[in-house]
Amino acid sequence: MITKDRIFKKGDVIVSGFGNVRILVGETGSGVASDGAKNVFYDTLTMCRESDIASTDMRYARHATKMEEKMFFDTLKANGLVYNAKDCTTKAGENYKGFETENVLVHRNSNGPQPFRVLKKRVRPTLCQIRLLEDKVKLLDEIINTHCKEKAELKDHLDEIKGCNEKMANDLAILREDNEKLKAKNTTLEQSNRLLNAELNLQKGRAAEFEAQITELSQSDREGKAYIGYLLNRNLFARILNKK
Repeated sequence: MITKDRIFKKGDVIVSGFGNVRILVGETGSGVASDGAKNVFYDTLTMCRESDIASTDMRYARHATKMEEKMFFDTLKANGLVYNAKDCTTKAGENYKGFETENVLVHRNSNGPQPFRVLKKRVRPTLCQIRLLEDKVKLLDEIINTHCKEKAELKDHLDEIKGCNEKMANDLAILREDNEKLKAKNTTLEQSNRLLNAELNLQKGRAAEFEAQITELSQSDREGKAYIGYLLNRNLFARILNKK
């Protein structure tokens, strides 16, 4: 259980473990103390330089007393610095000539490291901010709905494309099968054509032989007819004696 005196917030006047009086302004981020502890450092505003930031290990810090707070702001004024409580910054005033009084040390913390908590300021949104945020949420919902609708349409289109691809793949498989059959049929036809060409060449050779025989027979027929004519045209005496 963290006690109230160990709860800090931005703008509190605190005293570091070494006795430096400062104003807590925000988180430093990640840090490592000499004993290995991590994430215990916070930014603080010093009393002697314009918006000079120094880190403090908050485990050793404590709230400043009223007297220590007065000393802090008196030192700021003596150095010609003006403190802005709204954003926790200091700037040079009209009497600023560089710091003349250095950081004053007070009673340091001798209790050792203790648990603490730094409160973050809660921001209450205005009605305009709420309505603006609601409009943004509404716009985001419309964008999300549009994207979901487009996603559903794209999914349907993708399913349609997949169906077309499957049909085209089946048609392509059928065409490949038909192509293989046509290739086999073409191979058979080519082989048949080679056999027919061989048979045709053989028949051509035989036809040439037949033509030669016909030519020879025609010649023999003409000679036979001529001899028959000669025999028929012999005189009677030659016919009786069968003389040529």
